Amino acid sequence: EVDAGGSNDLFRVMSGKDWEQLGWGITKNNFLETLFLYEGALDDQRMISFSRGLMRSDSIRRISVCSNGLSDSGFSMLVPFLQNISHLTLLNISGNNITSEGFSSLLMALSDSPIKELYCGGGDLQDFDIYVDEFPKDMSVLNLQENNINADGCRELGKLLQQGNNFALRELYLDNNNIDDEGLGILAGALENNTSLEYLNLQNNGGITMT
Repeated sequence: EVDAGGSNDLFRVMSGKDWEQLGWGITKNNFLETLFLYEGALDDQRMISFSRGLMRSDSIRRISVCSNGLSDSGFSMLVPFLQNISHLTLLNISGNNITSEGFSSLLMALSDSPIKELYCGGGDLQDFDIYVDEFPKDMSVLNLQENNINADGCRELGKLLQQGNNFALRELYLDNNNIDDEGLGILAGALENNTSLEYLNLQNNGGITMT
């Protein structure tokens, strides 16, 4: 298990070569199941170095890189690794600077993954795209809180919810976004024939006036 936040003194002295070697060590390890580097442990430059060695894993199941201020560019460095993880079940990338483009690319990278839980709160996903044919089939929890999601985002999610019976999605978190009555109507319509979703959180969306 690698579980360390940015307050750890180790990260203050690690060079780019050190990060690359850490990536190689993780790639070669067949027993590591948890990789948590959060709250400033990483930034875009460190991710570039880290990803040079981080190639694949047959053991990692849980990854959290939350609250690191990573941009789409930083996440793009992680994509090849995500595509080569055999048993990933949880990914937490909340509290970073991911945008719609980065999120769409991330979903495509995870299309063949066994991932069950994705936490991606605190970004800016106003106009992301969801390609239903490439959405991870085993994902049961999707958390998109605090992302400035509006009616356009609801329309993309609606495409997924309309096909919900073909997916494992059970929980969808959309609290603290910019969803209004139009977005609510889109989601409601998409859910008419959906029998898989069990929990939908729409709290603190100030644009919703319908009761």
